[in-house]
This record gives sequence, C-alpha cells and structure tokens, in this order.
Amino acid sequence: MTRPLLLLLLILVGGSAWGQDDHGEQPAGAVTLGAAGVGGRIETGGDRDLFRLDALAGRDYVVETGDLSGGMDSLLDLYDVNGQHLTRDDDGAGNLASRIEFRASESGAYWVMVTHYDRSAGTGGYQVRARAAGSTPAPTTPAAPAPTPTTTGGA
Repeated sequence: MTRPLLLLLLILVGGSAWGQDDHGEQPAGAVTLGAAGVGGRIETGGDRDLFRLDALAGRDYVVETGDLSGGMDSLLDLYDVNGQHLTRDDDGAGNLASRIEFRASESGAYWVMVTHYDRSAGTGGYQVRARAAGSTPAPTTPAAPAPTPTTTGGA
C-alpha cells in the first residue's frame, strides 16, 4: 500500500463521523438525562450509549426512547446506583421504541444504556428522555389574566 493511500485511510477511519462514538459506554463523561431528551446514534453494530439519571429514593421515573430514525430499533437497559442490572425493555413505547418505568430504591446515579435490538449490525438514531412519573410539561402559553374588578357608584 502506498503512503498517500495509507494516510488517507488512517484519516478517514480515525477522524470521520462514522469513526467516532457520540456517547460512550463508561460512566465517566456520561450525559445526564432529563425531560428535554438527548439525541443519540448507534453508529455501528454493537455500539452502546450510556446515560446518567440522577434519581431520588422512593420516586417513580419513566425513561423512554423516541424519534427513531435510520432503521433504529431501540433496547433500553437500566442499572442501579451499584451497577446492578434492574430491567430491560424492547418495544414498550410502541413502534420499536423502548420504555421503562421504575421506582428508585435509593438516591443517586442510575444508568441507562441504549443499544440496537440487532446488536451485531443494527444502526440508527434516537432521542432518549427521563422524567419523574406523573410530571407534566410546563404550559407553553401563559394563563389569561383575571379580569380587573370595576367599582360602580357615585359621589
């Protein structure tokens, strides 16, 4: 192989978008989930994206994927504050999206892993979000002001 061709190959593999992972597989540097959601992509077969969920003991939470694209069929795995696997969901949110509902047994960092159902070759994009169960989004328009009382009478 000639030097320029080898150099080009190294640049393409090491520096392209398909050569880098958007979310890692280790707790250090994991993005913290919230209701707004985080976009992600399973770039190659076997890719796993790890996220952090800061939970309070006794509180119920919902974690789900959505906005699937590019052939994504998500799997969600949930791990407790000690790294023990709690549960897995495949299509609980419908249309190949995943959903886990759980009650935090203790306060701390829980871990959410997103993978593709086809671990050997599946790829695609997704959004993952987490919220306290029963919480509702803030209203998008303010409520109408109360009418101002008027006084009548004469002097």
